[in-house]
Amino acid sequence: MKGLSWYGDTMFNIRLRLTQSDAVWRFGVGWSFRMINLITAAALIVAGFFLASLLIPVVLASLAVLGALYEESVTFDRAKNRVEFKVGLVVFHRTKAFALEEVSVVRTTVFGPAQFVGLEIGLRDGTVMTIENDRGKASKERLTGWGQDLSQWLGVPLEATS
Repeated sequence: MKGLSWYGDTMFNIRLRLTQSDAVWRFGVGWSFRMINLITAAALIVAGFFLASLLIPVVLASLAVLGALYEESVTFDRAKNRVEFKVGLVVFHRTKAFALEEVSVVRTTVFGPAQFVGLEIGLRDGTVMTIENDRGKASKERLTGWGQDLSQWLGVPLEATS
């Protein structure tokens, strides 16, 4: 792997991480998000034993485990000439795939007073696929940088809108 970019996750805020090599770029949920959810699930079960009531802690722990199993990723693979969007649980997810040549543009959009920023790709048929949305100055810098690098790596133009 050439590079790994990651930023701190919380249990309720997923930030995709970029893992890249010469042939594959993958934006996906990181291990830290999964670990936070698994640790939370374990802590809830332990708390249930101390409270002498397991019903509510087990329900909440189950939700945390489902969070740990959540999968969201976008993979650009030159070797397979394919782009894959995956959303759902690790086992039960929906995959949308298409040829790499279908990508015609990379877009970064900034909107609203909270400085929401989005990283998107535009396809030749006019479809727009969102890779990541976040807010704040740090996220704007991160996603703008990723957009510039991704457009160069794919060899397509970058559109930045405000």
